[in-house]
Amino acid sequence: MKRSKIAKEFGIAKVHMVPVEGGVLEYGTPQQDYLSGDLMKASLKMRCDTSGAGYAMYWKESFGRLTIAGSYLTPARKKALIAAGAKQSFAEASYGVKLDADGEGPVASVYRTQEPVYYQDVATSNMKRKELATECGIKSVCFVPVAGGVMEYGVSDGPGTADWSSINDARTAIMPKAEMKRAFENGATHMIFWKYDKINNIYVAGASYLIQERVRALKAARGDDKSYTSVSIGMSFDADGEGPIAVTARSGKEMVIEDVANSKMKRAELAAEFNIGNLHFVPCRDGVLEYGTGLTE
Repeated sequence: MKRSKIAKEFGIAKVHMVPVEGGVLEYGTPQQDYLSGDLMKASLKMRCDTSGAGYAMYWKESFGRLTIAGSYLTPARKKALIAAGAKQSFAEASYGVKLDADGEGPVASVYRTQEPVYYQDVATSNMKRKELATECGIKSVCFVPVAGGVMEYGVSDGPGTADWSSINDARTAIMPKAEMKRAFENGATHMIFWKYDKINNIYVAGASYLIQERVRALKAARGDDKSYTSVSIGMSFDADGEGPIAVTARSGKEMVIEDVANSKMKRAELAAEFNIGNLHFVPCRDGVLEYGTGLTE
């Protein structure tokens, strides 16, 4: 290919050429995996759900620089900022910042070493943005390696976020990114992470995500804000039961229910109400990841 040197320079790994009416459509993929689209959005939101963080940001590496490719601010944190009269969040204020991938700060360090970094008190850290973080009320911050970059997330003073005392509080559950990626590639429209509650011996919803196309479709069809996901996350399931969540956790094997509405699952009627086609239950380190498909039109 005449442009092979250009492709190498810009980190292009694969190029596809497809004949179309009037010409050829070319599209390609980078050499390195990155978080993007719903995988990125779900990863950010679900990390906040599981850790109690008020915000999460994805720092993406490109040509030796780390920049913010996406962020998420929880509704509770957004409400607290509005009440305080803040003009913007810490995540919003951080956009436009460019960090050297070879630098000494936490983002660059995590990217190079692939080891997490945690600051209990951001004001005493070596963060380039620590003054900005303090001004925005950020108290504790955690940085973890993810595909193609680093995820940063943190808690604040006041209401709306958890109160961390160590990195263990910040990393109570780790989402299985490979399974999440496969789920979206297979057309998943929702995800629910079921976390084990040792005290009560039950599984409870620890995190969730619903794609925006599905949100809009349900709103247009029903006229309310309810979804299979929103109703499900208010439920809990016996860890010793015979439902798909408990069975998946005990067996350590993925379970697929192709026709949920006609299954024996406790939420079969709920699935029928919201037109859920199939469900997958995947065992992971800290619980069970459920994902499925629903009509978006």
